[in-house]
Amino acid sequence: MITRQAMRTASLLRAGMLLIGMCLLPVRSGADSMTAYCGPVTVDTRWIGGGALQLAALSNAVAENAGSVTLTVTRSVATSGTAIVSFATANGTARAGTDYTYTQGQLIWSNGNADAKVIEVSIFNRSGVQGTRSFTVSLCSVTGASLGVCTQAIVTIHDHCNISAAICADYDGDGKADLAVYRDGYWSIYSLVNGILLDNAGVWGGPNSVRVPGDYDGDGKSDLAVYRDGYWSIYSFTSGIILDNAGVWGGPGWTPVPGDYDGDGKSDLAVYRDGQWSIFSLANGLIFYNEGVWGGPGWTPVPGDYDGDGKS
Repeated sequence: MITRQAMRTASLLRAGMLLIGMCLLPVRSGADSMTAYCGPVTVDTRWIGGGALQLAALSNAVAENAGSVTLTVTRSVATSGTAIVSFATANGTARAGTDYTYTQGQLIWSNGNADAKVIEVSIFNRSGVQGTRSFTVSLCSVTGASLGVCTQAIVTIHDHCNISAAICADYDGDGKADLAVYRDGYWSIYSLVNGILLDNAGVWGGPNSVRVPGDYDGDGKSDLAVYRDGYWSIYSFTSGIILDNAGVWGGPGWTPVPGDYDGDGKSDLAVYRDGQWSIFSLANGLIFYNEGVWGGPGWTPVPGDYDGDGKS
């Protein structure tokens, strides 16, 4: 007789998921399956006294400008002897070498040591909008202990709002661009994903102001910002704090080209005119570039992180 649990398991398998204990794990196949990239998973039952090694969380989220993501591995139940476990990353919708650095290695616990250990994976800060993408980190080939229930984690990478791409504006910090319109100082913002109206005809700016949203305070959410004839006005939509009120950087005829030029995770004030660039860090109060030349009359500025170093 087929039980409800068996039917549920079959359904999960068809959906590409497998329920093990309390952990819902993706079932992977093909060239990037766990066997292919980590070798056959082995559990040596002779080493029950060495405890159980497992990931502390099965789901991890990281902004692409964070630099890296850290996953915690724990040793529990028992701590007798030396315990060793191998780990490796594998592609999902995120690709090694493009979105993150392929990482593999071993974690080692000495006799009696139950301290948590970490796996750190570097994340690439890409310009523009890529959308949410993910990869996996798996534990395998344990020696001196047993594998616990949670042996594979999914890491989800969210776009960081780089305002050099005008389309990118994440006002609620969920890693997804929101629908936003602006006219004569009035802002209306709607989260397409969550179905929530974030702002309805809120006022910040005025006629002839240019919309230049960006994450100027580094909280992972776009701020309301406008520019006109060298004057910048920036308001934190989340915290309700005015970050800059008619501060001057630039002037008539200059084009605002804000971006994260120093890699601190915060948008900088930047302007361009006829090949001259001037860049000011609002967060640090430093002038990075004062009328430095790159380009010329008739050229259009297109700042972005072209070398993947996390800086525009």
